[in-house]
Amino acid sequence: MNRFFLRLSLSVFVLTVSFFPVDAAPPDHDPVQNRRGTPNFLAKIKAGQDIHVAFLGGSITQNTKGHTAMIPAWLEEKYPDTDFTFTNAGLSSTCSTTGAFRLYDHVLEKGGIDLLIVEFAVNDDQDAMHSKEQAT
Repeated sequence: MNRFFLRLSLSVFVLTVSFFPVDAAPPDHDPVQNRRGTPNFLAKIKAGQDIHVAFLGGSITQNTKGHTAMIPAWLEEKYPDTDFTFTNAGLSSTCSTTGAFRLYDHVLEKGGIDLLIVEFAVNDDQDAMHSKEQAT
């Protein structure tokens, strides 16, 4: 497996992921630009490109009746001409620390991601007992 330098940035519902081979120097600019991913996502839809949406989280994400069902249904209704692929990488009783270790195998290995929705609300706070500082 290739080793990567990984940088994550979380904004509301959108996680921007930038990774670079470890032997390559990180870019001289900040590759993470908060709240800039949605326009790119919408531009791909407008251009008629295929879209891959992934969900990463704990049991709330693993539950197939919540947001992991509602968001795909809404996207497919709003953009009926777009070919969507959805990946549900929800795994019960995992926190964001575990999620960071699962990110490559459960999400990134599936191909390019256009929208990544992350949820570890209960698992970070209650199950893993992370402090507020660790969880934000």
